Amino acid sequence: MKEKNGGKTNPKRAWEGGDYFVSSHHLQWVSELLCEAMEPHAASRVLDIACGNGNASLSAARRGCRVTGIDLAPELLDQAYERASAEHVDIDFLEGDAENLPFADEAFDVVLSTFGIMFAPDRKRAASELLRTLKPRGKIGLANWWSHTDVRIGEVLAKYAPPSSPDPAPNQWTNEEGLRALFSDALSSLKVSHKQVMYRFPSPSAYADAILTRYPPWKRIADTLGLEAFENLKRDLIEEVDRHNCSGDETLVSPRDYIQIIGTKRK
Repeated sequence: MKEKNGGKTNPKRAWEGGDYFVSSHHLQWVSELLCEAMEPHAASRVLDIACGNGNASLSAARRGCRVTGIDLAPELLDQAYERASAEHVDIDFLEGDAENLPFADEAFDVVLSTFGIMFAPDRKRAASELLRTLKPRGKIGLANWWSHTDVRIGEVLAKYAPPSSPDPAPNQWTNEEGLRALFSDALSSLKVSHKQVMYRFPSPSAYADAILTRYPPWKRIADTLGLEAFENLKRDLIEEVDRHNCSGDETLVSPRDYIQIIGTKRK
């Protein structure tokens, strides 16, 4: 079932057009590992916050859970719904905001998010909403990009992106200290594990072409650039990923560092 109930305009626009699958299929196994580490019980009520095109939602549904996925981007929800239909699993997808979840208190046994809730503008509000909708002794499972990663593609893009309001505070979702501060004493346990996922492409140039012409947030910025600036961005992106290339040949095997977070809410 798919529902829509509004949402924020600007975050939505970042995901309009393009093809999120160019990135998301590399991340599917992250969701599988996360769900397996959570050891969910069949029939558990699971919420996937900022579910995108459904990676974690599908992983939980494959394990017999009753899943709800929520995201701001209607295009991604359409993709998620199509994937669930193709796999013959029943998942509720609806449009909504991680900072204002449309659910009752303590509605879910498990709350998941893979590379999603970490981008919420109001981090404390998003963490508070996550905890509010989770039952006592319920489990949290997150996969977030790690703040100390060596591959700095975000910094490459920032040189070409339109100016935005600076955010002097570090992203608390991307390191253990920040996570403990976000959740304060609301959790009885919190385990943070460092992991890697590999992006594999025929070449560094093929990666740059795919990301700049298909991955929605990058495509949106690349489309605003003139030809010279676009070529400079592409060159800088190729240089950055090739500097950390693990393939040993002309192909690209590019590591991305992330953290897997598993927590349990207090009674």
